[in-house]
Amino acid sequence: MKEYYIGQVLYVLLKGDTTIHPVLVVEELRKKTLQGVLTEYTVEVVTGKNGKKTTSSLSDLDATVFENIEEAKTFLVSNATEAINRICDAAKATAEKWLTVQTPQTYETDNEVPYEEEDKIVLENGMKARVILPPDFR
Repeated sequence: MKEYYIGQVLYVLLKGDTTIHPVLVVEELRKKTLQGVLTEYTVEVVTGKNGKKTTSSLSDLDATVFENIEEAKTFLVSNATEAINRICDAAKATAEKWLTVQTPQTYETDNEVPYEEEDKIVLENGMKARVILPPDFR
């Protein structure tokens, strides 16, 4: 476990939550046993919008711990990017599997059209317009 100091502000992301919570290290307990030294930290957690504080063991929080807000931000952005990539990859795979991709028909010049003849019509206001009608409409 990393070492923290009394008075240090940590940022935790609780498992199953999407909010970063700031906590304050208020106590450090070191226990020496035959297996080695075990260090536990007690943190003060702000609960609710009214600023009520409770204490909890840091190890009991079941959370990812960050030493600064930039680490937390990087972690969240990375997770969001991975999720977005999965969504986009799934959409692309679905399109490739079930949809027929068609390329648009292009012409060498703007004036080139797929129909042979050009028709002229007179609009209600007296203006004349050139239109190209498909053979079915002639």
